[in-house]
Amino acid sequence: MFRLPQPVVLAIIASALAANGCDGRCVDACGIRNACAVDPEPLDCVGLCSFEHEQADVTGCAESYDGWLDCRTGLDDLCAATGEECLGSQGEFDACVLAFCAENAAHEACVAD
Repeated sequence: MFRLPQPVVLAIIASALAANGCDGRCVDACGIRNACAVDPEPLDCVGLCSFEHEQADVTGCAESYDGWLDCRTGLDDLCAATGEECLGSQGEFDACVLAFCAENAAHEACVAD
């Protein structure tokens, strides 16, 4: 069975997401993190990144999301990342989403599944 190398697969996924308005940097970083096998279960990169992008877009928090994404994708070694490195920018994004949801509690971006 022929298998594409992971970087090629990630590039294809990133291109598809970019065509839908989603930033492929998230998928790339997530794929690298999965390849490190440091998390108990591999993440669904396409699902996770699509959710984050859509949430940022509908809540008006795209700027703070981009800052958080810049931090995550700018780390020198994603495999050694502890999660502490980007807490400031993640907190800004979370605060933005929470502020939106405080005003729009019934919005689909604010309702847990």
